[in-house]
Amino acid sequence: MGLAKQIGNISKTSLSNTAHMNMNTELYNRIIAYTPAALKLDTLTPLYKKALDTEGECVNRITKSATTSQLVDKDKERDNVFIFINSQVNSFLDCPDKPMQQAAAILNAMLRAYDKIYKKAFSEETAAIDGLLRDMEDESRKTAAQTLNLTTYFAKLKTLNEEYKTLDASRTDEYSSRVKTDTLSARKVTDNIWAQIAQKVNALAVLEPIDTILLFIDIANQIFRKYKDLIAAKGGANSPSKPEPAPTPEPDPDPTPDPDPDDDRPVIE
Repeated sequence: MGLAKQIGNISKTSLSNTAHMNMNTELYNRIIAYTPAALKLDTLTPLYKKALDTEGECVNRITKSATTSQLVDKDKERDNVFIFINSQVNSFLDCPDKPMQQAAAILNAMLRAYDKIYKKAFSEETAAIDGLLRDMEDESRKTAAQTLNLTTYFAKLKTLNEEYKTLDASRTDEYSSRVKTDTLSARKVTDNIWAQIAQKVNALAVLEPIDTILLFIDIANQIFRKYKDLIAAKGGANSPSKPEPAPTPEPDPDPTPDPDPDDDRPVIE
């Protein structure tokens, strides 16, 4: 009697958060396609879906952060101030008052180096505004800003840029301290449920090797192979010479067949 087909393993810790979620979503979709009833996964399937939903929320939380919304609003404020300064300088270039025209020319020469910085990526714009403000430390430019009554607006631009950087740092801290921790915890829950699913399907492949079970095993291993290739392409630790230990569900589902001591089949690659 030949060896029964079995679902293999993959180094899940080598997968990024997004890849981990996508891989498990593909597996879940295949369970739905073959139907939980046919695979005898009626109890585990909704638990798997709930775990995936939680993991997805954790992975995407940074985009839903309240801080992100505040960053967008703060960016609009500093954009408006910069655009106002630029428009005022341009308007004074044709001013009949010579001192004001000369002051505008001085500031315009500097502002041309920062043309349309409000269209750049947020981090690039932040750095560009820092550079602009450093350029404004020049005494002739300070005097020009005073002449055009723009000193207050340059100060406002500096304040908004600093506030933006503070919010950005806050979002980074939020991501590092909360999202990462939550995501790791969610991944463990997903992995545990998948381990129970794999163990049950592998047991069925021995006890009731019907076509649906065997086809699902083939598809699951194909999905694993695809993500192993992804890990290998990124130089991950997983390789045929370093297989991950078989998953151990918690709690161990019962009943399950005892492992065959003579089973020396290779991990499916």
